[in-house]
Amino acid sequence: MKLSIFMAICQIVFCIYFMIDCDCMQGGNRLICFMHYMKFIQCLMQISRWYSNIKDKVASNAMSSFNTYLVLFFYFGFLFYNYSLINDFDRQCLFILGAYPASDLFMMIISIIAMSFVKRARS
Repeated sequence: MKLSIFMAICQIVFCIYFMIDCDCMQGGNRLICFMHYMKFIQCLMQISRWYSNIKDKVASNAMSSFNTYLVLFFYFGFLFYNYSLINDFDRQCLFILGAYPASDLFMMIISIIAMSFVKRARS
């Protein structure tokens, strides 16, 4: 759980840096900036939920947000589907967005591995 919180904090830092770099604060490409905004809000909500679960000693994992990961992945895929409509500067920002699905996949794999260790320990 603490690893998931650390990954979410890293995603927030990454998100803020590239929101600034891709001109999201000054009216950059709205579709790409919307992905940054969604990921920022998702990470804040996850950290809040996971921190309260740790404080209350309730078991949870990163897989509990699978539907959110799936929605962001599809949004990312649809951005690439319309790749030809995006200008050169925004294409670079689009490739940067690939870090979100990659890190989400990494968190899900770590979560599955951690859950298997917990299940073995309970058996």
